[in-house]
Amino acid sequence: MSQFPILKMGVNLFKSRKSLKGASTEAVTYTQSNHNEGDTEANRVVDQGYMQPVDDNTHHRLRRESTSASGQGWYNQNCRRQSMEVSQKSEPAMDENQGPNIHVGKLRNSIYHLHVDYQNLKRDHNALQKANGDLQCQYAALKDYNTELEQCHREFEQCHTELGHQLANLQVHHGELQRRHGELQRRHGELQRLHKEQEQKAQKTTKRYEDLDRKYMDIARSLQVTPEDRSTIGKKLEHVGSTIENLVIACKGKCSINLNRTATIALFQQTGWFQQFPAQESQLQSLHLNLCIESAMMQILIDRLFTRPLDCIFDLSEQFGEVSGWVEGRRSRAAARWRQELCILIAQDDKDMACRKERAVMEAAMELEELITTVYNNVDTSSLNKITELSSLAFDISYAMYGMESRVSPFNVDPGTPFNDTDMNMATQSNPNGIVSLMVFPGFKDSDDKLYFKPKVWSI
Repeated sequence: MSQFPILKMGVNLFKSRKSLKGASTEAVTYTQSNHNEGDTEANRVVDQGYMQPVDDNTHHRLRRESTSASGQGWYNQNCRRQSMEVSQKSEPAMDENQGPNIHVGKLRNSIYHLHVDYQNLKRDHNALQKANGDLQCQYAALKDYNTELEQCHREFEQCHTELGHQLANLQVHHGELQRRHGELQRRHGELQRLHKEQEQKAQKTTKRYEDLDRKYMDIARSLQVTPEDRSTIGKKLEHVGSTIENLVIACKGKCSINLNRTATIALFQQTGWFQQFPAQESQLQSLHLNLCIESAMMQILIDRLFTRPLDCIFDLSEQFGEVSGWVEGRRSRAAARWRQELCILIAQDDKDMACRKERAVMEAAMELEELITTVYNNVDTSSLNKITELSSLAFDISYAMYGMESRVSPFNVDPGTPFNDTDMNMATQSNPNGIVSLMVFPGFKDSDDKLYFKPKVWSI
C-alpha cells in the first residue's frame, strides 16, 4: 500500500466518511431527544471549558499516526478520545444534575472535530482530484507514446522485411560474383600459362634474331670499308655536333666578347644566309649570330665531305656524277654491291688514300678557319687544331656512311615546319611549341628512311 500513495489516500478518505456519517447520526439523535432540556446549562458547561479542543502538538501527532496506522476514522476516534480525556482532567467532579450538560459539551466537541475532519477531507479530495487529473494526463501521454511505439514497431518490421529481401539479393549477387571470380581465376591461370609459353618463344626468337643479325653483320662487314654500324655512326655524328658547338663557345669568349658583329652580319648578308631568318638586322642578338655560325660550319662539312665522299679519289667531274647517280637510282642490291666494292678497292690503296684524305681534310679545315677568323677575334691555336680534328672525323664518317649497304645521307628541315620533339632536337632558347626558323645541324637517314641522327633546329 505504501507504493500507491494516491490509493492509500482514497482508502483513508472512505474510512473517514464512514466515521463522519456515524458521528453525525449520533449527534442528530441525541440533539433531537434533548433539544429542550438544559440548553442554557449546556451553554454554560461549554463556556466553562467542558468542550476542550485538542492542542496542536497532540493534533499533529494523531494526524501522523492516522496516516501510518488505520486511516482517518482512527484519527477521528483518537481526537474525540483525547478531547474527552482533556475534559475529564480539567473538569471537577460532577453530580447527577450535570450529566446532560456534559453530553452536550462532548457532542459539540465531536461536532468541532468533525468539522476539522471535513475540511481535511475536502483538502484531500481536492488533492485526489488534482492527482487524478495528473494521472489522466500521464495516461494520455502514455497512450500517445504507445501509439508512436506501435508505429515505430510497424516501421521496424517493414525495414526488417526490406533488409531481409536485400540480404537475399546480396547473397545471390555474392554467389554470382564468387562464380565469376572463380572463372576469372581460371582464365588468369590459363593466361599466365600462355604468357609463359609466349615468353619462352619470344626468348627463342630473340636469340635466333641476334644470331641472324650477328651473321648478317659479319657478312656485311666483309663488304664495308669500315666496321661501322648504325650505333657507332650515330655516336660519331653526335660527337661532330658537340665539337662544333664547343668550338663556337670557345671562340666567342665570355658574353660573346670576341664576336665581330659587323663582319658576321656582312658575311651572312653576302651569302644570303639571312633571307629566311625571322629577325631583322637591328634585332639580331649574339645568340642568333652564334647559332648561324654553327649552322654555317656544318654546311661547310656537308658541302665538302658528307655529300662528296668519293671526291677525294675521283676529281669532281660531270661524267662520274652521272655514272654514280645512274647506279644509285637503281636502288638494287647490285647497285649497293657496286658502291661497296668500289669503296673496298679505294681502301686497299692505303698510300694514295692517305694522300687524298689529307688533301680533302685540309681543304675543309681551311674553309672553316677562314669562317672562324672572320666572325671571331682572337682565335687561339688550340681552336684551329680542333678544326682540323673535326674535318678528319667528318671525312671518316662520310666515307663509312657511303660504304654502308643502305647509304646514309644528310637531310634538311625546311623553315616554317612545326617543331616535333620526336623527330628533332631543340637548340638553345627554342620554343618547344613554335616553328623551325633555323636548322643548326642536319639530320641523317639511310636510303630506307631509317633515322640515324635527329636534326638540331632553333624554333620560335
